[in-house]
Amino acid sequence: MKKVSLILLTIDRFEITRKTIDRALKNSGHSNIELLVIDNGSTDRKVIDYIASLNPAVHILHDENKGMQYSQNLLLTKSTGDYICFIGNDILLPENWLADLIFFNDCIPDSGISGIHCVMHKPEIVEHNSVSIRKNETVFGTMFFNRKWFETVGYVNECFAPYGMDDSEYSFRSRRMGFVNYYLPNLSSEHIGHDVGEDSAYRRMKDEALSKSEALFKISCDNMDKNQMYYYKPNWIE
Repeated sequence: MKKVSLILLTIDRFEITRKTIDRALKNSGHSNIELLVIDNGSTDRKVIDYIASLNPAVHILHDENKGMQYSQNLLLTKSTGDYICFIGNDILLPENWLADLIFFNDCIPDSGISGIHCVMHKPEIVEHNSVSIRKNETVFGTMFFNRKWFETVGYVNECFAPYGMDDSEYSFRSRRMGFVNYYLPNLSSEHIGHDVGEDSAYRRMKDEALSKSEALFKISCDNMDKNQMYYYKPNWIE
């Protein structure tokens, strides 16, 4: 049975984290899982102890928030799975979610990033390589891909720190290199931890960062197209 590297970032929010991760692990439909976790500065020790109780293959504790992109890349360097999947600590995943992601990836030779829909109106179902998918330019939330894809497309772009558009840029590079991105046709997830529309200091930071990242995204994509350089690897990775 092929191995899947599940990459997870945590910071506080113990009850949400436990609820979503317990469900993700129990109903994945796949047993050969390598769990890799970075805690980005939790002050709630319950979160750290809970993750430790899961016996992760990697459990790195940062004393401050290092950001999503750097942390995901650090775990990518330590992953050993045939497949890799970014999961959130606030997204409830459906029954058999991981087994289904593997099945579709194996059915589609040009499979890029796939996921479980949660954040927008569902794209129409189309036929691709004799299977039905919800083809979409950008995959948000849960992001699944195989090792060969990762070795071709590279790492998460850290230029978009601290927040926003890195998933869009990752999907953009995937498309430009000839892969198809999609959601599974008949599964949905629930984003129970989002803060869209809230008036908090953290949400205001995210909105401001997102606005800057949106402008950077267009420039970045234009430059990539101009130079036809779509593989990305941070300078700190040897």
